[in-house]
Amino acid sequence: MRGVNDCPDDIAKIAALVETLSPDAVQLNTVIRPPADDAAEAVSLDDLQNLSPLFNPPAEIIARFSSTASGGGESTVTPAHVLAMVMRRPCTLDDITGAFEVMRPVAEAMVNALLAEGAIRPAERPDGVYYGAG
Repeated sequence: MRGVNDCPDDIAKIAALVETLSPDAVQLNTVIRPPADDAAEAVSLDDLQNLSPLFNPPAEIIARFSSTASGGGESTVTPAHVLAMVMRRPCTLDDITGAFEVMRPVAEAMVNALLAEGAIRPAERPDGVYYGAG
């Protein structure tokens, strides 16, 4: 988290502790979805890339969800599925399209229906709009 544990000295201490575990892989993440504490801020991708080599093995950066949705799940996904997902954690439209493998217009229609019902609410973040339980 930016300003809390993102300086090289802090990461070097964490990396030393991680190395004692002899991991096969190390992953770095940061605040992406709306946090429980609004003061929590994300570490930039550039900073994560600079911190990654401090780990052994070098850390994989997993801070972004990337969608590879090609469609096809439209017939089995309902707004109730989307609502159940955003009740667990806030999600972007890209998160929804990727998780359910639906085309963006289908995800948008379900999100709009849930917004109209007041079942979900949007939260603006620097990296996009996240939808959470209303």
